[in-house]
Amino acid sequence: SLAHLFVNGCRMDWLVSQSGTSQSSLTGPLWDHIRAEFRQAGNGERVGLLRLLAKVAAFQPGPALGLCQWALSNPAGDPEPGTAARYALSDQDVRHELAPVLENVAFNPGYMPTAAGLLWQLAGTDTRRTNQFPDHPIRVLQRLIGYAPATPMTYQESLLAVVAAWLDHPDLDHA
Repeated sequence: SLAHLFVNGCRMDWLVSQSGTSQSSLTGPLWDHIRAEFRQAGNGERVGLLRLLAKVAAFQPGPALGLCQWALSNPAGDPEPGTAARYALSDQDVRHELAPVLENVAFNPGYMPTAAGLLWQLAGTDTRRTNQFPDHPIRVLQRLIGYAPATPMTYQESLLAVVAAWLDHPDLDHA
C-alpha cells in the first residue's frame, strides 16, 4: 500500500504543478525514504524499486533521473551472502531495469537529453539481443525518436541534435 500511496502522490504532485499553483510537494518525504532505501539496497531490492520508479518517472522526472544516475555510478556489488547463486540478481539486472525508467523520464523535454545520454551509455554495456528485449536501451531510443502523431516535431528535432552530438564523438559509439 505504500507503493500505491507513492505512485498516486507523485501523480497528484504533477497535477498540482501543472495547475500553476505553488504548493509544497506531497511526496518529498517519500522520495527521501526511497532514495535512502535505494542506496542501502542490494541488487534485488534495487530492481524492485526501479520497477516502482518506472510508474512515476514521467510525473517526477528529476528525482527518478537522479536515482538512475546514482545507480549507474554506485553498483550494489555482489549478491548478498546466503542467496542461491542462480536466483541472485546482479548489477546488470539493475542496469536492465533503468531503461524503462529513463524512457519515462525522457517524455519530459527538459530531461530528454540527459535520459537519452544515459540510455546510450547503457546500450554500450547491454549484450542482450535488441530484437528479443523491448526494454533494451537501443529499442527505447528507437521508440523515443520514432514518429507518433501526438509527438511534437520539436521533440524529435531535439533528440536528433543529441544523436548528432554522439556522432561527433566516435569514442561514444556503442551500437
